[in-house]
Amino acid sequence: MSFDKTKHTTIITLFKQGRTLREIGHLHSITGERVRQILTRHGVSSQDGGRTVRTSKKKVAISKSREAACMEKHGCTIEQYMAVCGHHSQGAKSASLAFIRQRNHARSRGVEWNLKFWDWYSIWQESGKWEERGRGVNGYCMCRNGDEGAYEPANVYIGTVVHNSTLGRTLAHERSIERSDMHRAIRAAGGRKVVSEALNTPRAYLSQLANDGYMPRSWLDDGRASILADLTCGTYSLDAITCLCRSPSEKEVA
Repeated sequence: MSFDKTKHTTIITLFKQGRTLREIGHLHSITGERVRQILTRHGVSSQDGGRTVRTSKKKVAISKSREAACMEKHGCTIEQYMAVCGHHSQGAKSASLAFIRQRNHARSRGVEWNLKFWDWYSIWQESGKWEERGRGVNGYCMCRNGDEGAYEPANVYIGTVVHNSTLGRTLAHERSIERSDMHRAIRAAGGRKVVSEALNTPRAYLSQLANDGYMPRSWLDDGRASILADLTCGTYSLDAITCLCRSPSEKEVA
């Protein structure tokens, strides 16, 4: 009797683990029908184990696999992804399409892309500018710090298209030319802001002088050359600053 009780407990356990009637019968040298009778006697139905449990476990495993794949590819759960992208195409307004287009455009320019969809979408949502993204004058886009490095969470921000375009052109120009001595002198004096205030000269004009690589001769006469030399704290003497002047034959703009 004790043997039968132990045997029946084992049969019930195996069945609830997902073993079929035939598999259990083979293990205990009895028929599948006999296994069914034992289970029925103990109030165990077909829904409590066997193929039902096996199918359920398979579905759970598939679901976990899909969730893991979605997290790996998009950086979010399937529920989160579907909540944003939906089951059907949203045409030009599709978030997933917008993501793919920007990623492909970055790669075509040789820029490294380290953003998953959910990283990219979250940055847009946190900016509050998702509805204003676009290429128009008043549109917003994703920019990189200093317009360099990879597209990755710590190196991107949302700015206006005008800002991004201006920044790109400015930096491209600055990187394409060798720094002039005038540029170095202005930097040694504390930068455009400090020099602009000290000499009462517009910053834009200082940028032009730095790019052209000269100092107006009029600055020798009005004392601004001396002030600039003093601002460098010894890095440039007045004689060194004087050497930055254009020749008398060239037109000067004060």
